[in-house]
Amino acid sequence: MCGTSQDGLDLADVRFTFQEGKICYEVTGKHSFDLPDTLQAAIRDALTMDILSFLQLDQAVGEFFGDAVSTYLKSSGSNAQFIASHGITSFHQPEAGITHQLGSGAKIATRSGLPVINGFREQDIALGGQGAPLVPYCDQLLFHDYDATLNLGGFVNVTLLNGEHLLGFDVGPANLLLNHFADLIELTYDKGGERARRGQVIPELLEAWNKLPFYQLPPPKSLGKEWLDQAILNKAYTKSYATEDLLHTAVLHIAEQIGKVLDFKGKCLVTGGGAYNTFLMEVLNERCKTELILPADELIEFKEAICFALLGALRWRSEQNTASSVTGARRSSSSGYLHLPPLEG
Repeated sequence: MCGTSQDGLDLADVRFTFQEGKICYEVTGKHSFDLPDTLQAAIRDALTMDILSFLQLDQAVGEFFGDAVSTYLKSSGSNAQFIASHGITSFHQPEAGITHQLGSGAKIATRSGLPVINGFREQDIALGGQGAPLVPYCDQLLFHDYDATLNLGGFVNVTLLNGEHLLGFDVGPANLLLNHFADLIELTYDKGGERARRGQVIPELLEAWNKLPFYQLPPPKSLGKEWLDQAILNKAYTKSYATEDLLHTAVLHIAEQIGKVLDFKGKCLVTGGGAYNTFLMEVLNERCKTELILPADELIEFKEAICFALLGALRWRSEQNTASSVTGARRSSSSGYLHLPPLEG
């Protein structure tokens, strides 16, 4: 799993047990790989590349993923049966029927020697759905003891588990927005939210962000980086403010949008890199009626990878792995493409 924040590759080696309609999981190994600087820079430019460069990048990301898995397999002695790869989202415009996750499945299979399941979003979009978020279906199967789950990644994703129907959607930006402002002062990220804590709110900016049309839309709905660039990051007015004030205002904005969703009594499991942002978590606890529960680091850091492993396992078994109530597709499906490693001649 390499999320929208694009800060590294999270690999989880997961064993699933399917018994009497119940799914249990065990993480037998895990590792995180930093993305090389050159690859990170190319991924940031993916939206503006010519088609040849884009296809070359797709192959390069696949090579990196495949080599990372191969390195892990050699060092761990894992007996993994297949790889489930989310890829790195470059384009996501479901209203136009478009989505793409970088990381060639054929290249991953060739470099690792294992079958690969990827492209989980595309078939759902072909069925008229958003193609995202996909994790809510896994949340229902693995984390049903909670009333909600909250992922603070590049974007905020929420799953509501206490209603009559499973519901999940993108709430708004999170680390992509915060990291963009941190980069203005040459920081990879604002550790613990300390720079944001020092800042002051920019009222007119907070009001403008909170009025963005996306927040008025009912689910199903999902976001891509194109939206963030157009709605917030490409606006020249952000350059006229102090960076710490931008960070502070961004934290308040993120928390206010989440607070509108988590406005009920219950328990919410919080994961993703934003869970380590102390200032953000403090503001969230003030804004949300729902009790926010931070699990052990393993789940905070690897929950998304665990869930995509389950999506792959369900596809491997030809079982449903999407929920139309979440994505808005015409029907639920067993989604994902299978790439087999080449046979020796």
